[in-house]
Amino acid sequence: MESATEKNLSSFCMSDGDEPELYSMLPPSGSRHRCFTLPSSPFGDGPEELKMDDACIKTATTKARRRRKKASNSLLQIDQENVAASLKSGLYRPSKEETMAFSQLQDLHNRAVKFRDYYFEHFPTDRASRRVRDISDIVTGTLDKMAPLGGIFSPRNLSWYFAYRALCLSIDAVRTKEAHEELQFAVRHLAHFPRLWIALGESFWEQGNIYTAISCFEKASMLDRTSVLPIINISCSLRLLLAGEKDITEKCRMLMKMVAMARYAVKQCPDLGDAWYNLGNALLVYFNVKTNRDLILEALVSFERAEKCKVLQGKAEFHYNYGISHLLCGNYQEALDMWKLADALEPDWSSPKKKTEELVKYLSFVSDLVSGKDRVSLERRIVLCRSIRSICYSFLTFRVSMVRNLVRVFQSVDVSTEGQAAR
Repeated sequence: MESATEKNLSSFCMSDGDEPELYSMLPPSGSRHRCFTLPSSPFGDGPEELKMDDACIKTATTKARRRRKKASNSLLQIDQENVAASLKSGLYRPSKEETMAFSQLQDLHNRAVKFRDYYFEHFPTDRASRRVRDISDIVTGTLDKMAPLGGIFSPRNLSWYFAYRALCLSIDAVRTKEAHEELQFAVRHLAHFPRLWIALGESFWEQGNIYTAISCFEKASMLDRTSVLPIINISCSLRLLLAGEKDITEKCRMLMKMVAMARYAVKQCPDLGDAWYNLGNALLVYFNVKTNRDLILEALVSFERAEKCKVLQGKAEFHYNYGISHLLCGNYQEALDMWKLADALEPDWSSPKKKTEELVKYLSFVSDLVSGKDRVSLERRIVLCRSIRSICYSFLTFRVSMVRNLVRVFQSVDVSTEGQAAR
């Protein structure tokens, strides 16, 4: 059963590096008996072939040529009314059994997604090291429950089964290669399903193919104008492209586009935590280019709004970036707390530990500098003040306020080096 599926997938999947294209059901010309080969189901004996007479072949070929003129492989030509009607009904002339099976597919997929997103609501953070394994087990069980449902669908509706199977595989961080292949297969046969394009774009994004990922997100946005998730993903992808861009003009254009798309997503969905989180990350990047205090304060507010989302509360990268914003605002204890939580949620990630050690070392240095009464400490304070004066004036007020906060903290509380390390 599995070998038939793998054979089917390998025959229809794209080659590496190619952009997703619409799959053509027409066989190559020149064969004596032309036939339409339907996607083989893992529940049948093999592909079903429908032989056609010459009149049908001529009519079908003419219609196919007209369709190819209207649709390009690089850009989808979409009829919004047909897409909306197809997504609303989901299936083509379904039977009662197909409708029930389709509902079960959606329910099984939603349960797997909910288990991944709300994992730490059911388990303590001590179980974080087993999170990937537990999610993989849930996905395996979900696929086993989906398997009998595939035999219920007719050939015209079988693509929905492969679509939800691919979406379930994309949840599992262990089987990323298998998920990528099945997503490519599913999107060829169900190119008007926006969620498939988003999942395929995320798969390309994880592989480092950012430009192809952006293309997938743009097609998802074109299919569903009401969703802001593709816009958020495009903004996030642009943030990754900034590091490798050498042209200053292009880099500035991408930076402004990234921030503008993040603000637009927040404006369209002010209650969406992912939109606020993406805006906070975009403003952090913008702050590194333009050291304006208002930007970092706005980023901190964005993270505070995003913190209300329960899904983000279980993501280590959210708490890590939230800690960075606290650090830039001078809230050192809050930054340490955020990095500690990020380390608990993802123990194998070394960045929170490294940032914590660097900040503790810096706070220990400032503690000794403030509390020291000898001549060496006085000279070090003078050097620190001179280094502050050398900073540009636009950033001076902000940094001086951070140092003043440190002075107030360490003058009111007797903090030793060992105490800071334990903290």
